[in-house]
Amino acid sequence: MPDLKPLLELVHEATRAGVFSGAQAEVGTLDGPVANLEVGRTGLAHCTQDSATAVHRATLFDLASVTKAAATSVAVMLAVQRGLLTTETKLGAVLLNLPVALAETPVSVLLQHQSGLVDWLPFYEQVPTSLLGTPEGLSLVRQAVVQQPLAPHPVQRYSDLGFILLGWLLEVVAGQGLEHTFQQWIAQPLGLTHTGFLPLRAGHQPEDIAFSEVVDWRGGLIERGVVHDENTWAMGGVSGHAGLFGTAADLGRLARALLQADAGKADWLEPAVLHFCWDRARLYPEGSFVLGWDTPSGEVSSAGRSATRTAAVGHLGFTGTSLWLDRARAAYIVLLTNRVHPKRTDQRIKAFRPRFHDLAWTLVDAAQQETR
Repeated sequence: MPDLKPLLELVHEATRAGVFSGAQAEVGTLDGPVANLEVGRTGLAHCTQDSATAVHRATLFDLASVTKAAATSVAVMLAVQRGLLTTETKLGAVLLNLPVALAETPVSVLLQHQSGLVDWLPFYEQVPTSLLGTPEGLSLVRQAVVQQPLAPHPVQRYSDLGFILLGWLLEVVAGQGLEHTFQQWIAQPLGLTHTGFLPLRAGHQPEDIAFSEVVDWRGGLIERGVVHDENTWAMGGVSGHAGLFGTAADLGRLARALLQADAGKADWLEPAVLHFCWDRARLYPEGSFVLGWDTPSGEVSSAGRSATRTAAVGHLGFTGTSLWLDRARAAYIVLLTNRVHPKRTDQRIKAFRPRFHDLAWTLVDAAQQETR
């Protein structure tokens, strides 16, 4: 069996140092998990009035922008497969009364963060307190997004706004909220019983959800199960850019399903659709995004030095989460933490991630060597 001790020691060390209060991870291959770990507690005692509990296999974490890959981008693939749209469908063909430039923007351009939209704006500040989290709040945020100018000569610029629009687009073409589409198209077929939007409404208990940030203007410690991202919160907890909660085990199931499709072994998702969206030939110069998914970039990627740079796809989440798939290895790594607890200003997760992933890829390699 591969030696899990170095990886466990690293995570325990980070927990003791306060990089996060708790973590959950799964490392695996096409054939199944190689290692699972649950470390630490759902929150710090002095922030949670001693209500934190030990992280366990079914503890849910706020996935933040991993939503973009695991929910929105996969749902777009399935919408293409179902004939509801194509990657070249223009926004204006589905969403009405858009400014001309935005109406002419294809789905693929939004997926690849190439629209020229800014990365982020505090739209929640434009929503009256009484309307936060209501359908009216959702409408106000969406209308503010569509009024944003596009850069005249866009370069690849990571943008929450583009995925807010993609979530809206999916709502229209599917005829239902993104939370329902995720459940019907992704969670139920794959058996993801602990992943979805609005976890409290879905019946998950607060004690089974990791704490996030202490935010004074939101009343202090954010209630467990309430999304951390402010714009998503103002929109009611469901958006194409954030809002998903889940477990490492569930994301591992999703990763295996995607790897099976990549290998041509799945009925759930057509390999041709997946291959088109993950085609590195679509990468822009100086860009790292294929359609909806990131690839390793920079001298030291968060995916680790050992990741196959020409074959890895994944995504990070602001709350301290990530999902990476190495297509050359037919393997994956899920890392879930609550690094924004108690405050988002701690950036030590950036140094932790590549160290964690390098040790995890070593586990994958050892497991695959044993089976040869």
